[in-house]
Amino acid sequence: MCEGLDPAQASRIAAGWTDGVVLVGNRLHNAGNVHAVSLEEGIRTAIGMTVPGDMIISCVKTWR
Repeated sequence: MCEGLDPAQASRIAAGWTDGVVLVGNRLHNAGNVHAVSLEEGIRTAIGMTVPGDMIISCVKTWR
């Protein structure tokens, strides 16, 4: 998630078309969603929240 995007607002937007949001990283810890410390943990958590036929969308931003 872009540093300039408010995590709580992004969660409210996503809630309209998802059953769950997993946020990764220390800055996003208090956004009121499921939280993971690392991308790997976030993916494991998301997989644990799904059933066959569900889709996981992973949106990652890194600085290069």
